[in-house]
Amino acid sequence: MDTLWDVIVYIKKIFNKIGDSLFEQGKNKQVNVLNQIKYYIKKNFNQNINLDLIANKFHFNSSYLSYLFKKEIGINFSEYITQVRLNEAKYLLLETDLTIREIANKIGYNNEKNFYYVFKKNLNLSPNQYRMRKEYRDSKFIN
Repeated sequence: MDTLWDVIVYIKKIFNKIGDSLFEQGKNKQVNVLNQIKYYIKKNFNQNINLDLIANKFHFNSSYLSYLFKKEIGINFSEYITQVRLNEAKYLLLETDLTIREIANKIGYNNEKNFYYVFKKNLNLSPNQYRMRKEYRDSKFIN
């Protein structure tokens, strides 16, 4: 390095590399925490879960967690919980003989009508219609 300007340029490059490295570490840490949150939700979806509870549990500001969820996962927090619950409901409808009320309670809905509404809104079928689809499919193969 021949001049003061060369030293300044060199130091600036070092600071940029350090900044980029810290940014990547922070981003990786956020993705890791989001994976932990998704895992927690999948294990506890049948409980009363909300954004504030999860934000406190994982030491996040709830507004920032909401933003991060939408940015990294592509849907908002409540939509994600609904998806997880509905996936379990679809499984239970097709693979068990549980009543709609039992399924609603099992996946975290205390109100059967609320579950029915959310299911129909998201799948354009009632829970019973969804269950009947399997019965129809299975009955086509009976000789």
